Amino acid sequence: MATHHRQNAAGRRKVQVSYVIRDEVEKYNRNGVNALQLDPTLNRLFTAGRDSIIRIWSVNQHKQDPYIASMEHHTDWVNDIILCCNGKTLISASSDTTVKVWNAHKGFCMSTLRTHKDYVKALAYAKDKELVASAGLDRQIFLWDVNTLTALTASNNTVTMNLGGLLLQALLEFWPRTHINPMEEEEGELNHVNGEQESRIQKGNGYFQVPPHTPVIFGEAGGRTLFRLLCRDSGGETESMLLNETVPQWVIDITVDTMICAFLLHSVLC
Repeated sequence: MATHHRQNAAGRRKVQVSYVIRDEVEKYNRNGVNALQLDPTLNRLFTAGRDSIIRIWSVNQHKQDPYIASMEHHTDWVNDIILCCNGKTLISASSDTTVKVWNAHKGFCMSTLRTHKDYVKALAYAKDKELVASAGLDRQIFLWDVNTLTALTASNNTVTMNLGGLLLQALLEFWPRTHINPMEEEEGELNHVNGEQESRIQKGNGYFQVPPHTPVIFGEAGGRTLFRLLCRDSGGETESMLLNETVPQWVIDITVDTMICAFLLHSVLC
């Protein structure tokens, strides 16, 4: 590294310029590696470097030099990478605030997406939908259609999808189970309480695996409660039916209109 200092005669401001004298081809990472992606079909490994370079390596043990190529287009840390389209396309997220789309086989940048206003820190890929989500320090999450390389927004939603409904369903999908699983119990199994027989199965809502008196609360991320119900009052046997039959439509409408994670779902297990 070379450093130049300059100060004019009046002594008003000192300027320091630093730069790295590097090789024409940088085979090895000059800094940390933030992310990895493996293409098992072509036996290639992609690494996302803090030196702004994405490198391609061979994982073939019989190859003496594993380095294949460098993909240089970012100007700051590459924070995350994903392979999509059956390994044909690589998408990268960088601290230079851009998301880039690469031809993974030939190693060149096909498109630069500049919607974020701050570091882009993470990517997520839905293989069955060919959709990619990018998240940045600007507190924004963008959903991308990989096939068209366009952002899906409230005014440009080329994929027919109820995002608000999917959000609420996702919150309910992995509801914690108690030690009793009604779906695995026999229909006629009974529990004796105070000399009377009480069914251990909650009728009418086989989805919830929690006591019927457990409250389910929908609230704003800031903490204000918007809607509350008890498990015994919930309708439907799946999370979809719960949303359709129990949760007020305005709760779903707000999340669909804004397309953001506006709600938190929590419970108080008693």
